This record gives sequence, C-alpha cells and structure tokens, in this order.
Amino acid sequence: MPVIAKTVVLLIFSNIQLGQLKILQEVITLSVFVPFAAFYMKEPVRLNFLWAALCMCGAVFFASRGGR
Repeated sequence: MPVIAKTVVLLIFSNIQLGQLKILQEVITLSVFVPFAAFYMKEPVRLNFLWAALCMCGAVFFASRGGR
C-alpha cells in the first residue's frame, strides 16, 4: 500500500491531531529522502542526518504523549 494511502487510512480510522499528522509527514519524508540521497544521488551520509533523525524522534515523542 502506498505511503499516501496509509496516511489517509490512518487519518480516517484514528483520532490523530493536526500536529501529529505534520510530524508523521516529516518522518515519512526523511525516511524516504535519506536513502534516496545516499544510494541514488551518491551523497555521503553525514552526521546532520543523524541529528535530524534524533530531532524527529523527539518530535514524535512530544507530539504523541498528549497534553500532559
């Protein structure tokens, strides 16, 4: 199933907020772009990619924990 279809199904059948959806979009974008840049475009994987991934993990944590 394509990523867009999974996102639409997730939106329809779950109670997801707008901020969580934006974070989900960014995680999907990074998980597609980094391998594309590394393997197809022959860009070296730098430390910046790791920091971006760690920031996205933090964003997922804070967006998914609710308003506690």
